[in-house]
Amino acid sequence: MQRYQMTVLASAIMASTTLAAAEQPTTMLGAEVIGGTVEPVSIHVDTHNLRQVQDWRPGDPIKDMPLSFPKGFEAPARDPRPNDLDPHLENQILGGSQSGGADFDTPIVSVDGIDFTGSNPSDTVGDVGNEYYIQLVNGGGAAGSSVVILDKDDGSTVSTFALESLAAGSGTGCTARRGHPVINFDETVSNAPRADPGLLVLTEFSGDSLCFYISQT
Repeated sequence: MQRYQMTVLASAIMASTTLAAAEQPTTMLGAEVIGGTVEPVSIHVDTHNLRQVQDWRPGDPIKDMPLSFPKGFEAPARDPRPNDLDPHLENQILGGSQSGGADFDTPIVSVDGIDFTGSNPSDTVGDVGNEYYIQLVNGGGAAGSSVVILDKDDGSTVSTFALESLAAGSGTGCTARRGHPVINFDETVSNAPRADPGLLVLTEFSGDSLCFYISQT
C-alpha cells in the first residue's frame, strides 16, 4: 500500500464548473445524466507522503452541516418497520443472552478508527479489501475527508492522509474538498495475471464536482 496507482475522475454537477475537459452541464433533478464528458487523470502516489489531517482537539471549531434537500424534494414512502428481530441478532442470542453465536465470534483484531474530527455529521464509512481496511470520515474546518488505512492482520496503521491530497497536481477540481466520502471495494475486477482481483473506488464532493478515485492495482 506504499504506492498506489489511481485514476481521478472529476464529474461536474453544477453549472459553475471550472474542471478541465468538462462541458457546461445542465442541472436536472432525478436519475438523469448531469454534466459533460470528463477525461480521467492517472496519478502515482505514495500514501505516506500525502498531506496529513490535523487531529481535532477540545476547543477547536466544530463544523455542523445541517440536513438539506433540493427544491421540490419529497421524501419517498416507506414500508412499516418489521417488529421481528434481525436474523443475525437471532443467531447471537443463545439461552436468552448474547453470547456470540455462529455469525458473530470474538474479533481477531479490534482497534480504534479515526477519532472525532470536528465535523457533524461525521459520515463515517469503511470497506475491507484484500489486505487492508480503509476508513473515511468528514474532516473538520475547511478539510475534506480523512483517510486511515489499517492492516487486516494486526490492525496497525499503514497510512493516514487527506483524501483530496490524492488529486494534487491532477489539474481537476478535486482539491477543493467538501467531504461526504464513500468507499467501496469491488472484488470482482480482474487485475494483472496472478495478481489478486479487486479495486477500490473512493468518492467525495469537491466544490462543483463529484470526484471518483479508482485504484488500478
